[in-house]
Amino acid sequence: MSGAGSALERARLLVGAADLVVPGATTPGTPFPTALYGVLGVRQVVQGLLAGRVIEHRASAAVDGLHAASMVVVAAVSSRFRSAALVQVGLASAFAVAEAAVARRS
Repeated sequence: MSGAGSALERARLLVGAADLVVPGATTPGTPFPTALYGVLGVRQVVQGLLAGRVIEHRASAAVDGLHAASMVVVAAVSSRFRSAALVQVGLASAFAVAEAAVARRS
């Protein structure tokens, strides 16, 4: 795994761990239910452990793209969860772009 890939996965692990330890830590003031932050945190941790080792960065980028797309739908249909969903769109999009960049360099 490249240095960039390592740094990216460490950042992903931190984001996931933060949401597991303090639900909503990465999106303060947003109204997702606590359990959903747990699910999102587990996804980030598992993906952080697997990306570049078990799954390719390209696949990891696709997972992030799908997550971003699903959150766009949530933002479009739910005024209650819109702000939280848009923060997730931003996080997932940033991770997708970063994973794709690492994949291109690999």
